[in-house]
Amino acid sequence: MVTVIISRLDPYESDLTDRQWSFLVEKFPVLDESVVTRRLLDGIFYKFSNVINWKNLPRDFPYPGDIQGYFSSTRESGCLEELLC
Repeated sequence: MVTVIISRLDPYESDLTDRQWSFLVEKFPVLDESVVTRRLLDGIFYKFSNVINWKNLPRDFPYPGDIQGYFSSTRESGCLEELLC
């Protein structure tokens, strides 16, 4: 599956700010600085802040299966717990 990034003019309330993103990349070197990684995290935060199913994410996020897969891999690696603490 190829992830296509669609940019939007107005961020969602759950999106990471540039300052938050810089902090996370600095604190967690396992995160790469790519736009794709940031959009995957934005999708995770959107899903949980709006209490929706993965398949109901807005279309301007990467493919829901990619976001769910990234969520699962960060949770299994323990990185997600570090991010949320």
